[in-house]
Amino acid sequence: MWPIVAAGFLLAHGLIHVSYVTKPPAAEPGAPAWPFHLDDSWGLSYLHVPRRVQRRSGVVLTAAVVACFAVAALVLAVGSPAWQPVAAVAALLSFVQLVVWFHPWLSLGLILDAAILAVAWGVWSLHSLPGA
Repeated sequence: MWPIVAAGFLLAHGLIHVSYVTKPPAAEPGAPAWPFHLDDSWGLSYLHVPRRVQRRSGVVLTAAVVACFAVAALVLAVGSPAWQPVAAVAALLSFVQLVVWFHPWLSLGLILDAAILAVAWGVWSLHSLPGA
């Protein structure tokens, strides 16, 4: 049961990154700002990387994150331990994206990536959970 739940979680965490490449919702008065922006990275701007290059590199990184999380979820769902290195790569790529295009709202994503890394590296085990 837990591997299927965990696979769904990996897939959902990967798919949230699609928000970086979708059109943000219309701004409304008093509403919070959309946190997913690829054309304004604090780190890349500091290095004077042109905005179009920031965006293009962010799109490529987004595709890699989504693909890696999808593959990790599929491999976990079929019960293969090969999901662990793929999930670790996905979490590392996600972590890089969230740091390079940081917004305070995305801090939870950094925590989730750290937890995924801990499970993928064997610090925690899905088999130790109740009902596993």
